[in-house]
Amino acid sequence: MNVLVTLTIAVFLVVLPGCQRPTPTTTDGSSQSLSGTEHGSEASTAPATARIETLGQAGPGAGSGELIEVSDLAPASPTIFFTAGLLGYTEPCGCTIDLVLGGIDRVTGFVQTARALATDSLVLDVGNVLFERASIPPQALAQEVRKTQVLMVAHREMGTFATVPGPMDLANGLDFYLQTIPTSGMQITVANLQRQGGLPIGQPHLMRPLGSETIGIIGAVDPAIFDGLPQVVALPAAPTIEASLTELEAAGATTTILLWQGDLTAARAQLANVEGLDFILVGHEPRRTDEVTRIGSAFVLEAYDQGRTVGRLKLVSHDTTSEWSNARAGSNEELARIDRLIISIEERIAQIPTDASGQEPEIVTRQRERLAGLQAQKAEMQGSTIAFGESGRSFYFTPVDMEPGTPVNDTLTTEMVQYNDALQSINMASVTAPLPAATGQPHYVGNAECSRCHVEEQAFWLTTSHAHAIETLEVRNKAFDRNCVGCHVTGWEQPGGSALGHTEALENVQCEQCHGPGSMHIQNPLLNNVPTGVHTEVPESTCAACHNEEHSPRFDYATYMARILGPGHGAPSAP
Repeated sequence: MNVLVTLTIAVFLVVLPGCQRPTPTTTDGSSQSLSGTEHGSEASTAPATARIETLGQAGPGAGSGELIEVSDLAPASPTIFFTAGLLGYTEPCGCTIDLVLGGIDRVTGFVQTARALATDSLVLDVGNVLFERASIPPQALAQEVRKTQVLMVAHREMGTFATVPGPMDLANGLDFYLQTIPTSGMQITVANLQRQGGLPIGQPHLMRPLGSETIGIIGAVDPAIFDGLPQVVALPAAPTIEASLTELEAAGATTTILLWQGDLTAARAQLANVEGLDFILVGHEPRRTDEVTRIGSAFVLEAYDQGRTVGRLKLVSHDTTSEWSNARAGSNEELARIDRLIISIEERIAQIPTDASGQEPEIVTRQRERLAGLQAQKAEMQGSTIAFGESGRSFYFTPVDMEPGTPVNDTLTTEMVQYNDALQSINMASVTAPLPAATGQPHYVGNAECSRCHVEEQAFWLTTSHAHAIETLEVRNKAFDRNCVGCHVTGWEQPGGSALGHTEALENVQCEQCHGPGSMHIQNPLLNNVPTGVHTEVPESTCAACHNEEHSPRFDYATYMARILGPGHGAPSAP
C-alpha cells in the first residue's frame, strides 16, 4: 500500500470559525461524506469549518489570509481535470456559504497548480460553458457576449483539450458557438448532434496520449434537452457512441471517456447497455457529490456546476489491459448504504418504549450493539488509506471545491476586473426608462416616503442585510451587472419601479420590495391589501424570487423571516 506523499504549493485561505460546511445528500436523501473534496487528497481531520469571503474580499483576486495546500497522492501519475456546467459564471453569486465556491480565476489557478503535480495531465469540459440559460434577453446580449471572452481566456490558460455542446451554449445561436469555442483552443466533440441537413458540428471522438494510456474521448448529448432548438438535430446517443467506440478501439485507444451532455438519470436510461466505456463525465445539472456510480461497464463522475468544483481523476496504470478499479477503499455507495442503515436503526430504537421496570428491552440492546458496529465500520471506511496497488489499473476521483483560498490565475483576475469595469459602459448603452405605472395603478415611492410614518420599522430595517444590498454589489464592482442588480434594488423592471441606471430612491431591498408599491397607501394610509398595491402579509413566493435554489439553496422561509422581524416590524416594540 502506498504512503501518502504531499506536494504543496502555498495559497491563501479565509476561515470563519463556527460555520458548518454544507453536507450533500444522495439521490435518496441520505447524508453523504465529501471526504474527497479537500484540496489535499486525504480526508481532512480538522473541524468542519466553512471558508467564506468577507464583503471586502469578495470578487476577483486572492485577497489575504491563511494558506491552503494543493496536494497529490503518491505515486505521481497522469491526471484528468474537468469542468462541467460553467453556465457563464465568472464569480460566485448568492447569499449563503454554499455559493462562495467558484470564480473562474480560482478554477484556472487550481488547474494550473494541480497540473504541475501530475506526471501528465489532460483538461476536459463537459459543456454548457458559455451561458446560463437557453435564451438571452436582447438587452442582456452585449454583456453575455463580452463575458464569454473571459471564459475562453480561462480555457486557453488551462489548456482545455475538448468540450461537448450543451443547450445553453447555443443561446446566441450555433454560429456564435462555433466561432467562439475555437478561440479557447478547445476542440468540439459530439457524436450525435448535427446541423440541420446532416453537417457535423464537431468531431465524434478524439484521441490523446496520457502517460502510458491512449485516451479516447467521445462527446454525446441527451437528445431530449436539445428538442426544439433551432439549427441542430440530435440523434439517439447509444448507436453513435458505440460506433465511436469501435473506431477508437481500432485506432488503439486504451481508455475511453464519454463527455455526456445530459444528466445522470438520462445517462442511466440511455447508456445502460453500452459496453466499452471506462468513464462517463456528467455535464448537465451535475450534483455536488464525490459518489462514483456505475452505468454498464463505466464509472460515472460528476463535478458541481457554475465553477464551484473541478473534477480530478488520478490514473495509476501498471498495464493498459486490466479493468479499471476504484482505489478508494470505502466507496460512497457503501457509505451511503451504511448511513441509511444507521438512520433506520436509530429511528427503530426511538420507537421502542422501555418496559414497566424502566429497563431497556433486550431488542433495544441488540439494536444498539448493531448500531455501534455500523458506526465503527463507517469510521474505519472513512479513515481508510487509498490503495492504488502494485499491479493492474486503479483510479482515484475527487471533486475539488473552489473555495476562497484556492490559487488564482493572475491573467484571469485581470480579465475579470476588466470585464466588471466594462459593465457600466456596456449596459448603459442600452438602458431604457423604467416601465410606467398604468393609470390608476400604484407605483413605487421609496423608503424615504415610507419612513415618514413607519419610523420604528425604518430604524429596524437599517440593521438588516436588506438595507445594505446594493453595497454588496458596489464593493465587487457589479452594480451594473444585469445578472445581479435585480435582487439588490426595489421594483426591478416592474411598472413604476426601477431599471438599470434608474434606481434612484429604490436602491437596496426596501419596504416595497416585500410589501408592494406604496403610492396609493401614501395617499390613503387606510388603504391596505389592495391588488398590486401594499399588503401586510408577505408570502414565501415573494422571497423566493431572489432566495431561490440557485442563489440561496439554504433558504427556509420561517428561518429567514425571523431574521427580518423586529420592533414595529412583526415583533413587539421595546417597553
